Amino acid sequence: MSDPMTDIDALLLDTAERIFADLATTETINACEQGRWPQALWQALEDNGLTRALLPEDQKGSGLTLGQAAGVLRLAGYYAAPVPLAESWLAGLALAAGGGHARYGEGDWHSNHYILLVLFLS
Repeated sequence: MSDPMTDIDALLLDTAERIFADLATTETINACEQGRWPQALWQALEDNGLTRALLPEDQKGSGLTLGQAAGVLRLAGYYAAPVPLAESWLAGLALAAGGGHARYGEGDWHSNHYILLVLFLS
């Protein structure tokens, strides 16, 4: 039997849903299909700690459980959010496992995550 949803879980999912509902719009998705990065959506996810959700707090992560993270991914899928959320989580975990730290907020790190993820999965 699974644990009931806590107030923190509800707040987390409410926050994620609000971000996706407000910023993963048809216009955002169409712009992304034309090659434009959804900066406002990604920044909102970053500002709320959702781009590094699975990393422990001592590594500037949010320290979410897999269940909590799955709830966020479910919402991202529901809203067809055109962002590499799961990929960023995996890349962050790969960096952490290798003893590295992602330098969040410095430069174009989402592109670096893609490169690391490809290397990690190769």
